[in-house]
Order: sequence, then structure tokens, then C-alpha cells
Amino acid sequence: MGAIRFALVRPGRLKPITLDVERILDLKENTAPYLQYTHARASSILEKHGEIDYLKAHPASLEEGARREIFVEALRFPLVSAKAADDLAPEDLASYLLRLADMFNSWYQKDSVIHEEWEGARHAKAALVLLVKSVIGEGLRLLGVEPLEKCSHPREPPVRPALNRFLAWPPHNSVRP
Repeated sequence: MGAIRFALVRPGRLKPITLDVERILDLKENTAPYLQYTHARASSILEKHGEIDYLKAHPASLEEGARREIFVEALRFPLVSAKAADDLAPEDLASYLLRLADMFNSWYQKDSVIHEEWEGARHAKAALVLLVKSVIGEGLRLLGVEPLEKCSHPREPPVRPALNRFLAWPPHNSVRP
């Protein structure tokens, strides 16, 4: 049901809403399942990495390129979420989370955390993954969507049957008094 909540929030208050089940559940589009997938991916990276040793993490490894951009973007979360709440504009928070997820997904495919040879950079990158995971998780919760630690098979999200029942309501043969 989080996918529906997100689909209702994403376009904004003043825009018409079109519910397309295939699009709502797409893992590659700007959807709640895409954000849930990103959260689960971050969880998987952290699980493979193991405990982060912050004393070994080398902060300078986050000072340049995509790592720095993601770090700075993630640190904007308190301001973005507060402004979205003040403006009654959850769509701003949704857009921010999607932008952060896009940045993260693009980065981790090119810059491995687990296979980083230098221990200081590996721990710093893992800390960055934890930061992104925390921001996306909290942002999803604020939007009424449950973050996932693990993803089910991407071809058939577990919410599809429930979503189809929801979109078919009320039944066509229902009798109303």
C-alpha cells in the first residue's frame, strides 16, 4: 500500500493523479518500490561489509566526485523534510528522495564499497551507504511507506495482488442501498 501512498503524493496536490499499476510497481521508475529497492540495496551492501569502524574510516575519501555530492545531498535531508512539512508539500520530499536514490544507485554501480582495497576508503564509503540508507528509510516513513531491508523478486512485487484488489474496489456487482 506504500506504493499507492507514494503514487498519490508524488505528483503534488494540484496535479491530476493517474493510477497505473505497472508504473506504480516499477523498480526502475520514480516509484516507492524503486526507493524501497534502493534502501534494501544499501542494507545488502552494509550486511556484506560488516561493522563500520569509524576510527579507520578516512573522511578525505568522501571529499571529491560523486561521493561528495551524495554526502552533501544526504545532509540536506533535515532541511528538505522540514520545509516539505511547513509547506504541506510531501511531493518535495518525494522528489528529493528520488534524486538521492538516483545519485546513490548510479554511484555504487561504478564505485564498489565491498571490493575497495584501501580500508580507510572502504569504511568511509560504508558510512556513506549507511547515511543514504538512513535518509531514504526515514523519508519513506515520513511519507507513510515502509522501507524494506530485503527485496522480493523484482518481477512480481508482493503488493501486486493487494494493489489490484484495491484498484478494483468497489466491486462492480456490489449492491448499494
